[in-house]
Amino acid sequence: IIQTNKISHTLLLPSLYNLLLEHAADSDLQSLKTVMVAGEACPPNLVLKHYKKNPKASLVNEYGPTEGTVWSTAHHILPEDAFGAVPIGRPIPNMENYVLDKNLQPVPVGVIGELYIGGKGIANGYWQRPKLTQERFLPHPFNTADEVKIYKTGDLAKFRKSGVIDFLGRADHQVKIRGHRIEPDEISAVLKKMEAIKDAVILVQNNQNHNRLIAYLTMHSQEEKSNIRAALKAVFPDYMIPAAFVQLDDFPKLPNGKIDLKSLPLPDKNDLVY
Repeated sequence: IIQTNKISHTLLLPSLYNLLLEHAADSDLQSLKTVMVAGEACPPNLVLKHYKKNPKASLVNEYGPTEGTVWSTAHHILPEDAFGAVPIGRPIPNMENYVLDKNLQPVPVGVIGELYIGGKGIANGYWQRPKLTQERFLPHPFNTADEVKIYKTGDLAKFRKSGVIDFLGRADHQVKIRGHRIEPDEISAVLKKMEAIKDAVILVQNNQNHNRLIAYLTMHSQEEKSNIRAALKAVFPDYMIPAAFVQLDDFPKLPNGKIDLKSLPLPDKNDLVY
């Protein structure tokens, strides 16, 4: 479609754009001037692939929930963003971003807090769900005008000194393993940087009254699970090392293209690595 219709701008899930970069010939994408990715966290290795295959096109990372009329924040991705977390950027015109603590006070630069969004794009609430509306649409702490709200996203974030925002995953995805609070997305980000691994998802499984981490992987090439575990142990403490590594041909997908986490298979004894 891009080649036939000389498409200049496109909006894709990062995982879908990754497939496009893998399977399209260089000449197929020459009409693209701007590629926007959204709906999932943008992995650093996608930035490398983009600038290797399609360097003339701008790459933009967009973030925002439906409650904020979808996109509320954007970042023009540069090649140097491939060597760390890819920022979600700054608010678009007429929108506001705040990183706040549990008392709805701003946290310092570099400190993790919860992301709240405000501005003209915020919805009035949830249709016929007053309790949920009250929980998520809060009186604006920095604007005392009547009925001005901010939206509690449930996402963790932090400001950089430059003023751009890093997205750090869902607050409700943080779990405790052996008494330590961890963010599974940190582990999957390291796995995705490994040459043999195409994609990675970390889930928490409650097993006999304690939590354990399960790594689900799709592969570019075969790699011993013990080698993958050893590579993680060089980066993380023991409590952040998955108990099992499940290798799949592909991840099950929802109709919108996102990974269907509920359909991922349970690990068997062959997936356990000690």
